[in-house]
Amino acid sequence: MNKIFLFLLKISFVFMLFIPLSSVGEDNGTNVPDLSSSGDALKPPTSIQTVFESNFDPSKSDTFDSTALDTDKWTFRTQGGARFLTLDEVNWRKGANITYGNVDEKTGEKFVSIEAAAKGSSMGSDALTSKFRTKYGFYIARFRMKGLTTNVRPVQHPAIWSAWKNFSDLEYRSINGDENGIVQNQSSDRDPANWLEVDFVELYDNAPAWKMLTLTHDRESAGWVNAKQFATSESNLTATSNDWQTIGFEFRENYIRFWRYTNNQWIAEPKTISIKEGGSNANVTNPSTPTAEIDKLNADREMYWILSNVRFMPIADRDSDNDVFFEIDCFLYYPIINTTTGINKVKKKSLNLFPNPAQNELKIESDSPVIKTNITSVLGKNVLSFAKINLLDISKLTKGMYVASVLLEDVSVTSKFFIKK
Repeated sequence: MNKIFLFLLKISFVFMLFIPLSSVGEDNGTNVPDLSSSGDALKPPTSIQTVFESNFDPSKSDTFDSTALDTDKWTFRTQGGARFLTLDEVNWRKGANITYGNVDEKTGEKFVSIEAAAKGSSMGSDALTSKFRTKYGFYIARFRMKGLTTNVRPVQHPAIWSAWKNFSDLEYRSINGDENGIVQNQSSDRDPANWLEVDFVELYDNAPAWKMLTLTHDRESAGWVNAKQFATSESNLTATSNDWQTIGFEFRENYIRFWRYTNNQWIAEPKTISIKEGGSNANVTNPSTPTAEIDKLNADREMYWILSNVRFMPIADRDSDNDVFFEIDCFLYYPIINTTTGINKVKKKSLNLFPNPAQNELKIESDSPVIKTNITSVLGKNVLSFAKINLLDISKLTKGMYVASVLLEDVSVTSKFFIKK
């Protein structure tokens, strides 16, 4: 009996090695740790899936399964604030208000929780801010907000949004920096003349009422905000404020569109925000207006991402006395495969890793020279990096399954599983 069991186990193991990466969890999302119950909600909509990579970029995504911060991807926000009625003072807690590895009692899924305290409390605000930056692709966020009071304007401001820098004195990053975003002299760093802010989700009105919108910034404009283009606005989410919300952000070279996952399917918001040379950057605050337009100068830049929960200083017409918890189940980034200009262009060429399983060395065989290789765990944590070599020393890795993401000279990126034995 033991011999039969071992034989079947070996057959199952060999079979797993030959399953293509793109087919793992293609239909039900099981390639995403801890979130299999969400199914297609964790992949781009079927109608546009061929435009984006079949798997999210593990170095620029997070399923927040860990009980600790992934310091390869995130640091803490320590500066700035969301301005309201000229008040811009924020007590940043540098991670003291953030907890990891929280477990949903109903689903068993894990999430990160960011607290913003009630007014009058010294607990203040907190935020995670990315060390990575992104551009064209499809983004997915799954979140919920707890502690809101119906029809009361909260002093808290939960949001997932993008900027040209990561607002951290601890580990500052900017699009003006080197390839890692590091700026040697922060005091001389300033925002570009034109840039795009994406408010993937933002709450700031009668609770609960979150919105999705873009903001174009122009250094010559008052307050440097040129215009706002609202994609959607929920007037009342009381019934679902404690439930998980799944939303998508589609960023192409010529347009932006927001999505919402409802009743087991992706639904596009009716507004499309066009990106054009010399676009008008006009204010379009009515979500039901079908189109808006922004200048390519604003959109043609990479973005850092801030996952924040700001507690404003006391404001007369904001009466919420509750702590508000912004709980985030995942932030996923699927890079775009192709654009008309070749930016982020991916040409699917042959790339093989062998031997697989491997013990000490892993060899890359490809049609194009290797520029860089990142080795990540299946949970997305970066563990090794190599530059311009095809023979990788993996002897120090512990046994298990890993993902090798290989950047080639033809600007293609291929990700493949391998096993360290």
